[in-house]
Amino acid sequence: MAQFKVKLAQLMREKSARDQQAITQQHIADATGIAYPTINRWYQGADIGRIDAAVIAPLMTYFGCEIGDLIEVVR
Repeated sequence: MAQFKVKLAQLMREKSARDQQAITQQHIADATGIAYPTINRWYQGADIGRIDAAVIAPLMTYFGCEIGDLIEVVR
């Protein structure tokens, strides 16, 4: 069975470089409405379990990316 992981650390580095400003996990949580513990688990590389559009869509908007840029399938 495939696992889904958010490429959060990579996206944070890329956005920080683009914006020339450090991005924190707390900032992402505040900007997206996603709970900080969830953001932290994903940053640590935890499997997201299922893809929930209500959670993924705000991240895609925040990072200005497509789902393929955000989610990695790990087999």
